[in-house]
Amino acid sequence: MRVCFRLFVACSILAACTATFGQDSAETEWPFYRGPNGDGTVRQRLRLVRDARELWTASVAKGWSSMTIKDGRLYTFGTGRQDNVVCLDANTGRQIWTQTVGPWQGDATPVVAGGRVFVLSANDKPTAYCFDARDGRKLWERPMPKPMGERHYGHAGSPLVFKDTVILNAGGGVALKQATGEIVWEHTGFPGLATPVLFDHEGKPAVALFGGDKLIARDASTGRIIWSIPWKTDLAVNACNPVFIGKRMFVCSNYGLRPVMYDLSGDSPRKVWQADSGHAYASGFAHGGRLYAFLGGGFTCLDPATGEPHWRSGGDGSALLIGEHLVRVNSRGQVEIGRLTQQRFTPDLRFDTVGGQVWNAPAYANGRLYIRNKAGNIACYQISQTASN
Repeated sequence: MRVCFRLFVACSILAACTATFGQDSAETEWPFYRGPNGDGTVRQRLRLVRDARELWTASVAKGWSSMTIKDGRLYTFGTGRQDNVVCLDANTGRQIWTQTVGPWQGDATPVVAGGRVFVLSANDKPTAYCFDARDGRKLWERPMPKPMGERHYGHAGSPLVFKDTVILNAGGGVALKQATGEIVWEHTGFPGLATPVLFDHEGKPAVALFGGDKLIARDASTGRIIWSIPWKTDLAVNACNPVFIGKRMFVCSNYGLRPVMYDLSGDSPRKVWQADSGHAYASGFAHGGRLYAFLGGGFTCLDPATGEPHWRSGGDGSALLIGEHLVRVNSRGQVEIGRLTQQRFTPDLRFDTVGGQVWNAPAYANGRLYIRNKAGNIACYQISQTASN
């Protein structure tokens, strides 16, 4: 009976997470940072084209925000001018509505859920906003706790949708009601630049918040602290999302600290292995029992149990997985796409995109790849043979 109960609890947690992120469908949407599952992967099959076709380009405010796509609309955020929250037609690039928040940094990626768009703005008084996804009308705003440590950068973590709340990497973690902005739980602290990540802790949903000086695990419903790991980097650049693989967690950064794999099966995290060097902003992902991450100056396939690399492909940038196809975008906007295996990655398609400085994570929906650079240039490319697979 105990085994059956544990299985029931595990299935319930999986159902809760699926309800939060949504299942991959024939027509893939990208409503959250790093995709429908929030982890840089999507199960949809990709029928790769021979040559990528540029469908449209657009210009928005500058910044490091990525893009989210829902119901045929693209949402992004920016810095330094009016109209920095932007909604575009995802099929044509036509502007549908804009809003202005600020005045400082707009590097976080908006998320879309329940007909609402949630945005975390980083200025001298960090603030969470909620807009109507249809027309951009502001529904509510909520001041966030002032950071307790000295910030060199702002708040770049995207909001995380969990049940009827939205969780933010602000202060020591904040959860708000989606409908009203009412505070569910709130803690003071020193926020980092990563997006909150859901994981299972003893049969209950937990959230990992990569702060500016530590990584904190909290009960997602109550905000109760479960454990924390000290993690103080130069300039508090903790921007990579933790990657969970079963009862293990991979934490990646640069700026003076090396990546570490932790065992979470005990009362507190235990270090299992450490890599030689990591990456400042590009989050990895888990697939087929392997860990994929930017380590040692290149994109690497590793054994999560030992940290032993199976192969490495040189270069920097961001990566996402569509079915069995890896999409890599380097910091100059050059794209490589090919089948990913535990033995190798061989690009079948290469093309140049927006150029400039491309640290912004790519987005994908309905056979189309969306690339954005720091200057605010966006381009949409057809990379699948059909828009619906």
